[in-house]
Amino acid sequence: MAVSGPLGAGKTALIKGAVSGLGAEAPAVSPTFTLINEYAGRLEIYHFDFYRIKNMDELENIGCYEYFSKGGVCLIEWADKFPGIFHGKAFDINIKKAGTGKREIRIRGGAHRIKELKEALKNC
Repeated sequence: MAVSGPLGAGKTALIKGAVSGLGAEAPAVSPTFTLINEYAGRLEIYHFDFYRIKNMDELENIGCYEYFSKGGVCLIEWADKFPGIFHGKAFDINIKKAGTGKREIRIRGGAHRIKELKEALKNC
């Protein structure tokens, strides 16, 4: 899940909900200074924060691509900094403020996956 949006839009809040929904016992916290947090849930969860990463070399140095191939769930904040790395394999989620206490969320990805996600979100 590749999440984008301005500061304060709710990226971390969305990811906290995803981590909780995947059954992790530990609550998600923003990995801004650690860059990657790992959580054990029904699947392994890898929570990235690309905010402080400046270039592709830094991204490679943290082992980003190895995490992508581990088979767990990758949740990425500030994903718009490196949009080409996902090769269409991630949901692109953009969050923006839409008034006091409201957010507009746009989700892009494979049509069948989006349909599944929309169905799952109807009862939230």
